[in-house]
Amino acid sequence: MLPCRAMSRAGARACPRVCPGSILGAAESSGAKLVFADNLYAYGPVDGPLREDLPAAARGRKGRTRVEMAAQLLGRTATAGPGW
Repeated sequence: MLPCRAMSRAGARACPRVCPGSILGAAESSGAKLVFADNLYAYGPVDGPLREDLPAAARGRKGRTRVEMAAQLLGRTATAGPGW
């Protein structure tokens, strides 16, 4: 578990650039499976029911950070081999 909430502001700003690669690299080298649990920040305000197929429309810093990290993780796993 990555405790991003305990990071300084500078650390939080660096997290989207550093964390996904570090996390994926560690998972790949150890043969571990990576489970990414997200929340609703990525969706921003919606008018209607929340669904997984809604576009990422985050307005705040936390939401934009999470959208960026999720995109990096999903992009990397989409191009990875069958072990992912």
